[in-house]
Amino acid sequence: MSNQNMARPGLPRNFTPSQADVDSLINRAGTHELGVDFLKTGSLDAVAAMFEVHAFVVDAARVKIDGVSGDVGRGGSAMPGVEAVRTGKGLEIKA
Repeated sequence: MSNQNMARPGLPRNFTPSQADVDSLINRAGTHELGVDFLKTGSLDAVAAMFEVHAFVVDAARVKIDGVSGDVGRGGSAMPGVEAVRTGKGLEIKA
């Protein structure tokens, strides 16, 4: 039996991360010792495993932070109108 087309148990095939999940991940990364740089530049699977989230949540957080999706091409221009500001509670996202 091929696993190629099987969805991850518990997640629908068309899983879309909620904005709350994305914001939570960004805030958690902001207070984590590896920081937001790890969220932005770490391998997709390593970041997902570290923060115990689906890779789609990591990818959506990266897009929200700097407008770049996937494991390649980091360092693109910021997403227009979205700013991540470090506060005492982690990162605050301003859109």
